[in-house]
Amino acid sequence: MSTVKTRVVPQGSSASLKFGLSSGDVLIGWTCRVQVREESTKDLILDRVVIDTDVDNLNFITTLDKDDTDLPLGFYIVAAELDNAATSETGESFLLMEIVEDWVY
Repeated sequence: MSTVKTRVVPQGSSASLKFGLSSGDVLIGWTCRVQVREESTKDLILDRVVIDTDVDNLNFITTLDKDDTDLPLGFYIVAAELDNAATSETGESFLLMEIVEDWVY
């Protein structure tokens, strides 16, 4: 049984995300599509193609900005689909994002 990572994000704050291949291969020739869906209804909240990578080309990187996380409190599925058109290889990664109340101190 695998464990799903949960990322806690305060409502209306930004959150950096990264997605790569479990093999650690360089992502040249790969594309990445990220979706955010409400956990219980599976309603689509966000659908984006990610083109930015880290310096080593090992992870696609994106940021959910304040508008992207200004969601009702609760759980959301963040899923990334990676595709290599030249080799027909695919990969996927997902995590559970919990939007919590943002406390100001």
